[in-house]
Amino acid sequence: MNNDWIGTGDWSGWKISGNALISPSGREYKPEDVEPREYTQADLAKALGVTRGAIADRLRRGTLPPFDHDKKWKYETIRHLLP
Repeated sequence: MNNDWIGTGDWSGWKISGNALISPSGREYKPEDVEPREYTQADLAKALGVTRGAIADRLRRGTLPPFDHDKKWKYETIRHLLP
């Protein structure tokens, strides 16, 4: 489906190129733009609709998995928590 134009209406002018969606203005959107590969505490809080403090509390209680590295989780580590 590379370089195919997508439909009409709201999608008019959008195209797919490789693993990216290209907007009519030429901006490229990759899968990680929609679903990050790594999450910080702030990212996870936003995704779950809670405060960063709530995430910090869950970390202290041990109800979240430990960080994978650099105070970040890989998507695969926390995907079971995401809506």
